[in-house]
Amino acid sequence: MFNTKPRRALALALGLEAALAGAAGAGGLPALPRQISLETDCNGCPTGTRIVLMADGVIQWQQLGKARLGTTDETRQGRVSPEDFAAVAELWQARGLGRMGEEFVDPQTQDGPWQLLRIEHADGTSQQVFRRGEAGPPALAEVIDAVTQTARKAGVDHPPR
Repeated sequence: MFNTKPRRALALALGLEAALAGAAGAGGLPALPRQISLETDCNGCPTGTRIVLMADGVIQWQQLGKARLGTTDETRQGRVSPEDFAAVAELWQARGLGRMGEEFVDPQTQDGPWQLLRIEHADGTSQQVFRRGEAGPPALAEVIDAVTQTARKAGVDHPPR
């Protein structure tokens, strides 16, 4: 049998309901989200970015190049603490992103920056919220900022030099 204390402590720190995380894990504990990601881009921008926070402690930052604009993909990896991962997952739940709707766009805006925030649950299901520009409620912006700040804290928020 394996030691469930770290998982139990993380599950308690998360305060997540089974509905957020999917099916209950071993011992009736809520399964943790598998990953949380944020993709940012715009039409005409030379690059986009993708930040992926993983429950196993890996954080990945990717610059998404665009061949037509002569830019390339670049990737950096680092570590995210269980507490930082838990804080973002808990914020997602506390702000009700799963109940918020899947898309926020200003009908007057056809182009411009966009962001796609996604959570993948342990059972393989996922939820996502898309926004163009600054559309959407403050809670959405708060979770997007939390993902960005976690990448900055891990030191992976810019291309390698």
